[in-house]
Amino acid sequence: MDDCRSQRRSRLAIAAFAAVLATASPALAQWPEPALRSGPWLPPPRDLAVALDVAGAWVPEMTGLTTDDTGLLQGRLTWNLAPWEEVGLFGRHGLGGMWWSNLTLLNSEHEIGLRWLASDVVTLEGAYLGHRTEKQWISGNSAAVGGIRDHGAELSGWAALRPHSRIRLELHLLGRWFRVYLDHQGVAGGGARLSLLFGNGQAAVLELHALWAYRADPREGVEHASWNVIGELAWRSRLGDRFGLQLGARLATNLLVGEVPMLELKRSMIGEPMAMGVLGCWFSI
Repeated sequence: MDDCRSQRRSRLAIAAFAAVLATASPALAQWPEPALRSGPWLPPPRDLAVALDVAGAWVPEMTGLTTDDTGLLQGRLTWNLAPWEEVGLFGRHGLGGMWWSNLTLLNSEHEIGLRWLASDVVTLEGAYLGHRTEKQWISGNSAAVGGIRDHGAELSGWAALRPHSRIRLELHLLGRWFRVYLDHQGVAGGGARLSLLFGNGQAAVLELHALWAYRADPREGVEHASWNVIGELAWRSRLGDRFGLQLGARLATNLLVGEVPMLELKRSMIGEPMAMGVLGCWFSI
C-alpha cells in the first residue's frame, strides 16, 4: 500500500512539474538575448543589440614563469546589427590595462565581422581581428610604443540544437590566422555552449572551448604550439523587453593564447592560467 501511495505521489509531482512548464506564460519563457561576439543569433531585422561589460583578472605568480602577479582590467562594447533577417554584422571594441612587475600596458581591440544564418541549425561567421598596445609605463614613467600589434582573420561555424524549449546546445568550430611582429600564427579550435532557461527570463550559460595556437617563427624559448582551454559560466537576467544584466566568470589555462597574440610579448603569459570575473548589461534599440 505504501509503495502504491509513493508511486502516486511521484506521478503527481512529475505531472505538476510538466504542467508548470507547459503553462508558463510567453513572457516567462523568453530568453535573455545579449549581443554576442560569436554565436548563432541575431536581433530582429533593423534592430541593434548592444552589450557592455567590465572584466577583471588576476594571474597568480607561477614558479619559474614570472616573478610577480599579473593583473588585467578591461571594458568592452559588443554589438549586433541585422540589416536583414538572416544576415547581420557584429563587432567588439575594448580598452584595457595589463600590468606585471614594473610594466603597465594600455591595450585596445577592434573586431568586426559578418554573420549568416544559413539555416535553422547552421550559422557561418567571418571576422577581422586587431589588437594594439596604445601606451606603456615602466616604473611609472611613460614610454613610447611602436609595432606592438596584431592583425587577424577568423572563419567559424555554429550548429544550434534545441532539444527542449528551455535548453539550447550550440557547437562551435573556428579557425584564425594572425600576423604579429615578424611572425605568423594560426589558431584552430572548437567548443560548445549550453544554455538553460529558468522562469522569468533567467538563464544559466556554460561554455567550454579549446584552442590550439601554432607559431611559424617563435622567439627563442617559446614553443611552436600551445594549447589553451577556456571555460566560462554566466548568469543572464532579462529585466525588461529590451534590457538585462549578466554576471559571469572565465577560466583559461593559458591566459590569452590563441586570442590576443600581440600580448605574447610577455613570454611568461604562455603557460600562465587566468581567472576573470565579468559584470555587464545589455540592451537593444
